Amino acid sequence: MINKGFTSNLWVWSERFKLDGREWDLETCLNECAQSGLNGIELNADQLEGMYKQVQSAGLAVSASYIGLELHKEGLGKELKERILPIAEQLVSLKGTDLLVNADADFNATTAFKTEDDFKRQGEHLSMIAELLEPYKLNTAMHNHAAIHEHAVGDLRAVTAYSSPSVGLCVDTGWALTSGCNPQEWVEKYPEKVFAVHLRNQFGSVPTEDLIEGDISMPAFIDALKAAQYEGWISLELWHRKDTNAERTMLEDYRLSIDYLNTLIQA
Repeated sequence: MINKGFTSNLWVWSERFKLDGREWDLETCLNECAQSGLNGIELNADQLEGMYKQVQSAGLAVSASYIGLELHKEGLGKELKERILPIAEQLVSLKGTDLLVNADADFNATTAFKTEDDFKRQGEHLSMIAELLEPYKLNTAMHNHAAIHEHAVGDLRAVTAYSSPSVGLCVDTGWALTSGCNPQEWVEKYPEKVFAVHLRNQFGSVPTEDLIEGDISMPAFIDALKAAQYEGWISLELWHRKDTNAERTMLEDYRLSIDYLNTLIQA
């Protein structure tokens, strides 16, 4: 297993700023990220151009970018070149390695509505994205972000059954658990497909304060990554919602969780 470093998105940090009643300040946030032990930051596709200088000034790398697309929609293929290539050019210039793609669809839905043809189409579109990114030597990874079980397993099939071998997974432990799936089983069943990971622990669908407590056994998950000979960034996605009842600061919980992961990785 090769850990390229610890990274995070900024959204979860901005949510904690809101919860604490703090005015959002990017420079302060990035400094706290660096102090917590993070090495990198994931930037949304529309943040790449405007934020990377501040990210680098804080001593952090840009590890990845992410974009949400309605991958199941017919006709999306005609837009992909125009939407993906500008991101690829910016990401590779910043030495990022991964483009994470959400299959946007069910954030507000309560029942499944995608068909098997939709999941096949998702796979075809992911293959097209991977082909566009191949000259840039960037990884294409589908980020599971579905709360509905049928969509979560369908999104998984879109990669494992309907995409080219160059498409991988960004295994998000929190969303997998929320959708009734076991993220460890995904790593064990598809080790060659794990290109990236997002780590969050939870009790049911409620995020926990750090990675130590929760229904997901992080020691077992890290062992699965070791067995898979995982090589990539480890992204922490601690989400301090009101019902998380966090007692420590975000900086303290990131530092605690990174120390914990280092212990597990070195064991």
